[in-house]
Amino acid sequence: MAGSSAGTGRGWRARVDGFLVGPGATRGERAVCFATAVVGTALALAAGHSAWGAAVVPLIVVGAAAFDLFGGAAANTTDVARRQWHGPGRTAWHHAGFVAAHVHPFVFAWLLPGFGWDTAALLYGLVLASAAAVLLSPPRLRRPVAFATAALALTAVTFVAPVPAPLAWIAPVMLLKLVPGHLLADGATPPLAPPAPGPVPPTAHPA
Repeated sequence: MAGSSAGTGRGWRARVDGFLVGPGATRGERAVCFATAVVGTALALAAGHSAWGAAVVPLIVVGAAAFDLFGGAAANTTDVARRQWHGPGRTAWHHAGFVAAHVHPFVFAWLLPGFGWDTAALLYGLVLASAAAVLLSPPRLRRPVAFATAALALTAVTFVAPVPAPLAWIAPVMLLKLVPGHLLADGATPPLAPPAPGPVPPTAHPA
């Protein structure tokens, strides 16, 4: 019976790891991802509590979103996530769908005070545009394009549609998770081509 319970516990943990981190995550990968999720959620909840007190719905929304985004920012860069999302059979449509499924800004606009629909639309649109720019770039340019678009998108959100202070974390963490975090695969950039051989000097003939 004890063996059965232990096996059930390991199976449950493997399913949770597979969903939140990636199938076959190592102990170190789990530790980093869950620690990031827990600490990020605690910081987000502390900021939310300072603004809204003990309001239940805002804190639940913030806690769930923070756990997903902070944890995902770390999880998306693990080896297991790279294998899962950039392995055989994965296409640009899979990546675009994963990014598009993150409708967190609209949930914030619906349920959280001070987060406007214009801010939600701008942030979500910039995330999609950044992802499209990366996916449409040649492999050699995807890394610089990912960081460039994320930096520009964050600047645009900051100055065009400022986010309320208790929610200031969502734009940088969402962009970090989805653009360079999810879309870049280690080893996806082809190596530099060797230099073309120069002209072969003529062979000297003995006099």
